[in-house]
Order: sequence, then structure tokens, then C-alpha cells
Amino acid sequence: MKAIFPGSFNPIHNGHIEIIKCAASEYKEFSILIANNESKTYTQTLKTRKKIVEKVIEDLGLKNINVLIQEPGKLTPTIAKEMGINVIVRGLKTKNLTKYEENLAEKYLDINDELIFHYVVVLDKDSSSTKIRDLLIENKSIDDMVPECIRKDVEILWKGVN
Repeated sequence: MKAIFPGSFNPIHNGHIEIIKCAASEYKEFSILIANNESKTYTQTLKTRKKIVEKVIEDLGLKNINVLIQEPGKLTPTIAKEMGINVIVRGLKTKNLTKYEENLAEKYLDINDELIFHYVVVLDKDSSSTKIRDLLIENKSIDDMVPECIRKDVEILWKGVN
């Protein structure tokens, strides 16, 4: 079975990495989809975010992971169907399925009704890309939120970004 983990990874953080390590051990073929959510504004390009994610994957020594960039106008369920992937990996910060996740699952299933959702409860509840960007703006440490292999990259690329 193949799986895909979509996200903006703006930037990638330890919560994302927990999910990636879990899914990489569960699926023979695992893809990470660097996505653009039309409701968000990004300061880093898809290619830059992809390079940072690839650096983390290399540092972790994971070999069964393919990092992809979302094509404009293509939604995750369509990409998954085209690639023969039927599992969408999502992270939850609590044990409860949120209304957002319920709505997203319904939307995805309307497009591709063969999808299965694999939810991973993230133990690092404090990690979020927004919090990392906020800490950087305030010149505070992000040492506990991102892996050391990308810390300088994240500090340089996202510092001062709202």
C-alpha cells in the first residue's frame, strides 16, 4: 500500500517529522506532498520548502520517501489517484478528529472515494509552523522545534517573515 502526506511545511517541524517517521515505517512507498493552500500566503517557494524537507529526510536516513511538489490546479486526492495512492496521512494534535479534518476528508472523498485516512496523533503538541515563524520574529529560540540539520536554514529563510 502507498501513502501520501500533504502539507505546506512552512517550515517543517518536529511534529511533521513524528508523522513522517511513523508513516515511513508503515508504508513501502511513502510520498510527501509540498502543497500550496490557496487560503495561505507563503514567503518561501515550493522548491525551497521541498529542499528543506529533502534535507531532513536525508538526515533521518529514510530511503522509501519521495518528496513531491503539488502541481497548480491539482488537489491532493486527484494527485493520489493518478499515482495509485489510496492512503492520505494526516497529523492530529489531539486524539479527537477536528471539524476541519472531517470537512477535509469529506471533500477529498467527493473527489476520490477510494481514499483511506491514516491519522497520526502528534505528541509534540507545541510544534507549529506559525509558532516557529512567530518565535523567529521575536528572536527567540526554535531549537526544540526543528531538527538541527535545518535549524540555520529555517532561521535564515523564515526570520522576519509574518
